[in-house]
Amino acid sequence: SIPDAMVILNFLFNGWPVTCVDALDSNDSGNITITDAVNVLCALFCPGTPPPPAPFPDCGIDPTDDFLGCGNYDGC
Repeated sequence: SIPDAMVILNFLFNGWPVTCVDALDSNDSGNITITDAVNVLCALFCPGTPPPPAPFPDCGIDPTDDFLGCGNYDGC
């Protein structure tokens, strides 16, 4: 959703704290960049854009092994 992209941008540019950094990695690159926000917005508004990686469309833990942590995951 649009608020998801806004959280990513606020994390990057305004230092907003988040409890699960791994949830911001919308392109599953293993780091958080502006591309993650663009990826979220394109998934919403750019026809033909592939969907985000797993666990999308379901709610759950990122199955990819990377260095991004999730300090708090309350489940779905």
